[in-house]
Amino acid sequence: MAAGPTQKSVQITNFDASPPVAGSAGNGAPGLIDFLDSFIIPAAADGAGTKYFMLRVKTSVIVKKLIIENEAEGAGKVQAGLYYADDARYLAGGSANAGVVIDVKFFSDDYDLAAAHGPTNITYNGTAPTYNISKRDQPLWQAAGLTSDPGGWFDIVLTVHTTDITTGTGRVHLSVEFIQP
Repeated sequence: MAAGPTQKSVQITNFDASPPVAGSAGNGAPGLIDFLDSFIIPAAADGAGTKYFMLRVKTSVIVKKLIIENEAEGAGKVQAGLYYADDARYLAGGSANAGVVIDVKFFSDDYDLAAAHGPTNITYNGTAPTYNISKRDQPLWQAAGLTSDPGGWFDIVLTVHTTDITTGTGRVHLSVEFIQP
C-alpha cells in the first residue's frame, strides 16, 4: 500500500506561510482554558419544554468542550442549547432578547438521562447540532450564526425534550471549557 500525500493542518500551513500568518488564542495559537460548572436537581415529572439554565458565558468565548454528567433520572432526555442571558443586566443593549433562544440544540440533541453517566463530552452530540467541528475555532456569537457580536452573555441551557423526567432525584452536572480571546 502506497503512502498518501502529506497534508498539513490549517495551523501548520499558516506557520509555514511567507510571511507566517499568526493565529489567535483558541484559533491556531495557544490560549488558557477557562472552566465553569454547575448542577441542578430536576423535579419529578418535568415535562418537555422545561428549561434548566445551567451556565453563563461571554458572547466572545470560544467553546472547546461541553461535558455532562448525571445521576439516574429513570427517564428523560435533554437538548443542550444556546440562549441570550435571561437577565437583562447581562445583555448589551437592554432586555429585548432576555431569555430568547438562539438554538435549542446548539451543542447537543436528545442526551438521555435515564441511567447514570460519568463525564461525557456532548459538544457535538446527537442529530445535527449546530456547533460542529467547523465552528470550534469561532467566537460563540459567530458560531451561532449572528452577523455581529451582540456583547454581553449567553446562557447554556438544558431543555427537556421528547421524554419527560420521571424520578427527578438525581443531579445533572454541566461544565464548559472555553478560551477567552
